[in-house]
Amino acid sequence: MAGTWRLFEHGSSVRIVPENPTSADDLRTIITGGGNVTFRWEKNGLPVAGEEGPSLSRKFFVRGDTVAVRSTINGAARTALVVIGNSPPRVESVVFSPPYICRGTDITAKPAAFDVDGDEIRFSYRWRINGREVSDNSETLRGDRFKAGDKVGLTVVPTDGRDEGKPYITQQVTIPDGLPVFVSTPPPDFRGHTYVYSARAVDPDGGALKYSLVAAPPGMTINESTGEVLWPVTEKGALTQVVEVEAVTATGLRARQKFTINATVP
Repeated sequence: MAGTWRLFEHGSSVRIVPENPTSADDLRTIITGGGNVTFRWEKNGLPVAGEEGPSLSRKFFVRGDTVAVRSTINGAARTALVVIGNSPPRVESVVFSPPYICRGTDITAKPAAFDVDGDEIRFSYRWRINGREVSDNSETLRGDRFKAGDKVGLTVVPTDGRDEGKPYITQQVTIPDGLPVFVSTPPPDFRGHTYVYSARAVDPDGGALKYSLVAAPPGMTINESTGEVLWPVTEKGALTQVVEVEAVTATGLRARQKFTINATVP
């Protein structure tokens, strides 16, 4: 037998809220009328066993189900029904990759999202640089679109093919100065009297670099502006020397290149 509830209002009606529910919503009734009230919940025309109260948990239905509540108010029969609609997906977080970002490094967004109905989720992307939207509308923002000091943000909108979910707006990321990178390769073997190597590193932000020797044999020098390494070898025979070159940006960021020279001096 349906449960009996005592209400003290005038009129006689029943309705279910929310009026346009999804499978993410619990259902509850709003009754007008006084006296004894009973409830019986049905799903797709069949009773929901044991559910005889004024509310129904979302665990009892899925998208597309028709849910009805049949009530009696002082003996008068009243019915309300709703059709369970689609629940849009929800973005829960967005991670930028790689963890260290600088000019010249592409940023890829990796959203994590959830769909109550188990639908496949797709995403649209709107990138912002210093508050202005840019034309890149994929998951990746090219590294040549920003520079050190720029503020990058992203809006991700999920969809399940039926409805769009709420836009997820990331916090802005300030692009830091980039670490310099060596792009030249030293010759490992050398035969002669003067070793020459043009060391070259690149600052992603386009700044000038200052070169120095961290480890070097006696007599070796480096041009601090161009990176050219010179070593007039005075000893004869076979020699092995470890060399380490450093490049430093104007903001103090540095990179090192360590290598071994196998020299043969006639």
